[in-house]
Amino acid sequence: MCLDLPRSHMGWCDCVVLVTVILPLYLVTCLACDQTLSPPAQPPDLPQPATSCQGPFPTLVKVDLGHNFLGLENVVKTEPAAVILNRCSGQCQGGYNQLCQPVLVTHRNISVTVSYADTDLCEDTWVEVADVEQCGCVCSSTPCQGLAERDVETGCVCTCHVSNSSQCGDQRHLSPHLCECQCDAREDNTPCWWKHDWSEQSCSCALQLTRSDIFYGIISLLCLAVCLLALSSCYTRRQARQLQKTLDSNTTFGLSLNLLKQLVEIKQPKLSKLRNSKTNGVSNGNGV
Repeated sequence: MCLDLPRSHMGWCDCVVLVTVILPLYLVTCLACDQTLSPPAQPPDLPQPATSCQGPFPTLVKVDLGHNFLGLENVVKTEPAAVILNRCSGQCQGGYNQLCQPVLVTHRNISVTVSYADTDLCEDTWVEVADVEQCGCVCSSTPCQGLAERDVETGCVCTCHVSNSSQCGDQRHLSPHLCECQCDAREDNTPCWWKHDWSEQSCSCALQLTRSDIFYGIISLLCLAVCLLALSSCYTRRQARQLQKTLDSNTTFGLSLNLLKQLVEIKQPKLSKLRNSKTNGVSNGNGV
C-alpha cells in the first residue's frame, strides 16, 4: 500500500511503519531483557555469635586508662592503643536471664606510654588489664522484685523462696504473687492528716515534708521567736515599772532614789576644779 503512494507521501508512510512495527518489537525486546536480568545481590551475612558460651578467645581490646587517671582530659593517644586480651563469646541456651560471662579472671599490669596535647613530653605508666581464664553462663544481675531470688536451676528465673509471713513482722503479710511484704488492710478508710501520706514501710500515716515546707517552717519559727522575745521584753518592762511604783510609794524610811532624783538635781563637779583644789591643798601642805 505504501508503494502505491506518491513520493510526497513517503514520509507519512515511514512514520506509520515505525509506530506499527518497530515500536512493538522494541517494547517486546526490552521486556524480555528485564526478565532475563539477574536479581540484585544480597548483602553478606552478618557474623553471628556461637549458640553456646565458648571461649575465652583472643580479642583486641582498647587500652582504658580509667576515669581516675590524672590528666585524662588532655590525653591524645596511648602506645599501645589496644592489647589482645582473652574474652568470652556466645550465647547461653538456658534462658533469657543467663549471660555468657567470665567465671575466672586474672589481672596483670602492662606498660603504656601516654602522650598529652600541647606538649612533646610522654609519660610511662602501668595499666591493669583483666584476662579471662574461664567462661560460663551466669545469672543476670537485674534484681528481682520483693524477696524473690534468681534460681540457677530454673534458668535464673526469679523464684519466691519465702512461704510464710513470719519474716514480714507485725501488721504485714506476704503477697504470694509479688513475693513481698505488704501492709494489712486498713480497718477504716480515714484519710491521713494534712501533710501526711500513707507509708508502706511503717504501715501508718507518715509526715511528708518538702523543701518548701521546711523553709516556711523555719521562717515561722523565727517569727514566733521574735514575737516571744518582744512579749518577754514588754512583760519585763511592765514588771520594772510596777516595782518602781512600789518603791516610790514606800516612804516610811525616806524617799526612794527615783523620787530623790526627781526632787534634787545633783551636778557632778568639773574635773578642772577638782584638780586645782588638789594642787592647792598639796602646795599648802608643803608650805607649812
